[in-house]
Amino acid sequence: MVLPASTFLWLSIWAWLCFRDFWPDKLPTQYYSLIFLVSTLVVWLMPFQIFYPSTRKWLAVSLWRLLLSGFFPVEFRDFFIGDIVMSFTYSLSNAGMYFCLFSKNWAAGTTCDSAHSRLMGFLAALPPIWRFNQCLRRYADTGQWFPHLANAGKYASTIIYYALLSAWRINQNKTTEGLFISIAVIYTALNTFWDIFMDWSLFQVNSKYRFLRNELAYKNHYVYYIAMILDPIFRLLWILYAVFPANIQQSQTVSFFVAFTEIIRRFLWLAFRVENEHCANVGRSQAYKDVDLPYAIDIGPTGDGADRYPLINMQNNEAERAEGQSTGAATTGGKAITQEGNRPRKRSIWALSENGWHSPSSTAVAVSQALQRAHTQDFERRKQPDPDLVDDDEDDEEDEDTEMADVNPTVL
Repeated sequence: MVLPASTFLWLSIWAWLCFRDFWPDKLPTQYYSLIFLVSTLVVWLMPFQIFYPSTRKWLAVSLWRLLLSGFFPVEFRDFFIGDIVMSFTYSLSNAGMYFCLFSKNWAAGTTCDSAHSRLMGFLAALPPIWRFNQCLRRYADTGQWFPHLANAGKYASTIIYYALLSAWRINQNKTTEGLFISIAVIYTALNTFWDIFMDWSLFQVNSKYRFLRNELAYKNHYVYYIAMILDPIFRLLWILYAVFPANIQQSQTVSFFVAFTEIIRRFLWLAFRVENEHCANVGRSQAYKDVDLPYAIDIGPTGDGADRYPLINMQNNEAERAEGQSTGAATTGGKAITQEGNRPRKRSIWALSENGWHSPSSTAVAVSQALQRAHTQDFERRKQPDPDLVDDDEDDEEDEDTEMADVNPTVL
């Protein structure tokens, strides 16, 4: 938190200097933003082991992987930062206008605004291009068309959305306006559906919480309903461009308001996206809501042994699994699994059961489960090393050292 807080403080100082304008004759205010950008990049990219070097290195590597999306396997940080950058299209497009104005000495009547600059439209479309490449890479790595190709189609609609918005700003005619509004409706519908059904895994069939899901991390359930209402409202703010066509030319008021609400929507999305990922990790035993206590808990006469001695019960289960593996078979849900079958085969995300589809209700459940699991496919999870293999490697190294010592006693 220190690095972003320090950067924001540095930005606030230069913004205050811009309003005060202490040295109008010696240092014009149009150079202040350039000084801020250069000084920030120097601090973030300096190779010295000072000022949180590991954090700066992580950020630099993450941004580099984002720029080269598609050439690296998609990890959690890759897709997560990519989605965050999706909300900075306004800032990226304005960067093109800023450098254009700076190169022309801030002259009035230049062709740097959105009515003349195709570069601004291209910069706005860069974040969805990066996410599109990441989706294609996930499909190439997994071979599963859903959700990766479907997600790529969603980002393709976003790319077309920004391209048509730029075209409408440059060529203000009814044809371009109609094309933009048509693709904007598709873009809004796809992204809203994906936010609620995929990224947040809400609207699950037969959920014990109406219109939500079975596992919820936030105790106040009303926040989920509020988020489901606000998300589509924030995504529909492009309607302001159609309602006020005179402000389509990168109006300061309309564009800033749309960009500001997008930042709010992104924070809302982040809170529930991380919450959904945590609930999924709890279900896969990769995270825990509560830590088992190493002693008995007296919860009353109705509690059984498993409830009163959670840690002991867990250890007994692990011992039973280990015994089953030593005999060549393990039990899971009352079914024997041979040792060769301990590693489950990769099944399609749409798989319902071994017998396929049965009824419309089971189809609805299968679709709901597929949508629920879709967010877990967004990134590649790092494989943890097998502790048994690590121990074997250490034993082999010790044996090699012992053999070398027997041959040449001077080794020890």
